[in-house]
Amino acid sequence: MACARRKVEPVTSNSLMEKSPHFFKVILPSTLAEKKLGIPEMFVKKFGNELPDIATLEVPNGQVWLVRLTKDGRKIWFQDGWDDFIQHHSISVGYFLVFKYVKNSTFQASDGRVMCDVQIRQVISRSFLLTKGWCRVLKEENLKQGDICVFELIKMKDFILKLSVYHAAETLI
Repeated sequence: MACARRKVEPVTSNSLMEKSPHFFKVILPSTLAEKKLGIPEMFVKKFGNELPDIATLEVPNGQVWLVRLTKDGRKIWFQDGWDDFIQHHSISVGYFLVFKYVKNSTFQASDGRVMCDVQIRQVISRSFLLTKGWCRVLKEENLKQGDICVFELIKMKDFILKLSVYHAAETLI
């Protein structure tokens, strides 16, 4: 089965915000050590005046988390309650989080993954073939030769896998 190639435009926090109020953050060691997450300056510039002291983080399963916002001039951080949020969701260094601003200090928080069904067929014992749906994953994750895909078994009964993608570093000339 061949996948059609399409041109993928680079996505930046600013380009996402132009279409709808979003921002994304990659979790760094400092984010975990400081137990706070800075909200990007461009987002604060546009929406900072709308944000009171408490933000609501909604996650895809419907849970809601209240996180206190710390403000210092033009800088705003998710702080009190942020550490509980990342601990509960086992968020660690390297996670890619997307925050969609709904209004009234409410954000829909997700890990940026696109959920999709991929059919898996066992070829020989301990070997599997990814079939229907895999081309969609290739496109959406912008996979290229040399990238590493790690499949983590999340739920044995339903055979749910978590896909982590590590893109190969491009050679700089």
